[in-house]
Amino acid sequence: MAARGTAYVLAAASLWGTLGIVARLAYAGGATPGEVVFFRAAIAFGLAWAAAWRQGVSLAVPRRRWPLLVAYGTISVGLFYLSYFWAVRLLPVAVAAVLLYTAPVLVAVLARLLLGEPLGPRRVLALAVAVAGVVLVSAPDPAAGVPWVGLAVGLLAGLTYALYSIFGKLALRDLDPAAVVVYTLGVGALVLLVALPPSRLLRLEWTPAVWGWVVLLGAGPTFLAYRLYTAGLQWIPASTAAIVATVEPVVAALLGWLVLGEALTGGQGVGALLVLLASVLAQEGAVRGVRGPDGGKEARRPCPSAG
Repeated sequence: MAARGTAYVLAAASLWGTLGIVARLAYAGGATPGEVVFFRAAIAFGLAWAAAWRQGVSLAVPRRRWPLLVAYGTISVGLFYLSYFWAVRLLPVAVAAVLLYTAPVLVAVLARLLLGEPLGPRRVLALAVAVAGVVLVSAPDPAAGVPWVGLAVGLLAGLTYALYSIFGKLALRDLDPAAVVVYTLGVGALVLLVALPPSRLLRLEWTPAVWGWVVLLGAGPTFLAYRLYTAGLQWIPASTAAIVATVEPVVAALLGWLVLGEALTGGQGVGALLVLLASVLAQEGAVRGVRGPDGGKEARRPCPSAG
């Protein structure tokens, strides 16, 4: 089952790697980042709810799990989207990407402290290789100034991104993955709506093409990717999933080269290979099962279709 979990996370990360291209097409049609992130979450929430209803998934959750789900959606969708948006506005995109991908290190540490996941030498090596690969793929300009506010917001984006895996492992202990995604995206969409001036929604003048790109953004790199990643968390440790997901900037760089004609340097190629190597190294422990805080293996539940 570890192979299935890894495949789900790889698929999710590959979909996330298309975010930049699809978003850029929407921006070119006149959409603003604030509008795009709200509709991204809102459309994905509608699709998640419809899929859960069609599959007969019960959305009833124990009252004691509500604080976790509210925190999950507020922090790992709402605050994450907002902080990364501000990081990109304040920093070069490459620098923002490097700060975002401090997440695997944060996940490994938090998973050790909160979930009792092992942090053996091989996974530590995988973390180091993944971070080095992401830095090379992102290729930040050393001469570019980095304002401290931008640095702080970028690190916040990395932390909120890391907490997605931690919250996910906690929620999946007794909740269905489909229900978790519905509530996470629903709460996140509400947070993003509050952050968006209502007058802006009343003045939308998008073309059908822009709406098409935004719907695609909500359906693929959001709804489907979140379902795949959350399902994958059932079968592999949170720290492993976070390392495997570092293929996202590799996919983004390759698509930028193939679709947009952006430069792809030799250093970025080496970085891509390092990230893929880290994904292989990260499998330590996944094939032996995930151990909970009490030292016992977590129960495995059949994984529903991620689509």
